[in-house]
Amino acid sequence: MSSLPAVFLALVLAQADEFQRRVRIEGGRILADDQVLYEGSWLKAEVTVVDVGGKKAREFFGEHQPWKQVVVTIDGEERLRLPVRSLARPVAWPPTRLEEIKPQLKKLTETIGTRKSFVALISTDKADLEIYRGPEYETRVERTRSSFTVYLNGEVLYRVSQAERPPPRVEDVVMAINLHRMKAGLGSCDRFRA
Repeated sequence: MSSLPAVFLALVLAQADEFQRRVRIEGGRILADDQVLYEGSWLKAEVTVVDVGGKKAREFFGEHQPWKQVVVTIDGEERLRLPVRSLARPVAWPPTRLEEIKPQLKKLTETIGTRKSFVALISTDKADLEIYRGPEYETRVERTRSSFTVYLNGEVLYRVSQAERPPPRVEDVVMAINLHRMKAGLGSCDRFRA
């Protein structure tokens, strides 16, 4: 048995540990290097690194270079899953905010020599950014008001989501209306009837 897989595994684990040391929290933001991964409030936040394709990443990618995913979980809900080719600096980050993404996934096939690669790109106003390069698999996109998710072979490849705003409280609506009434020279209302 070759010691090459053991050396590769040790290298990958060291790279993930080094990346974890570069993750920091400043106020309501989670950053990796200088990239804001998440901004908002939370009770519990977690940043983890996983392999695209899970434990079978080597089998999944075959002769292609395996990719990693940086996963940000906020209060038990996955908010961000970013596929990256490498965790070494500088990391080529895909968009981390929903408003940066056009509702489009671009796919192409590239052949270099005898090796054929499937490439998936996310479209933004600035450029098309690569989120996957490897063997060809089925892809699909799911977009809602609060999330954009790309699936590769049925598994989440890329996800950007934001918390939906809770409906306004009645007290806040009444206060906002009273503020406008006062500016218009009218008296305030103590309550409104439905």
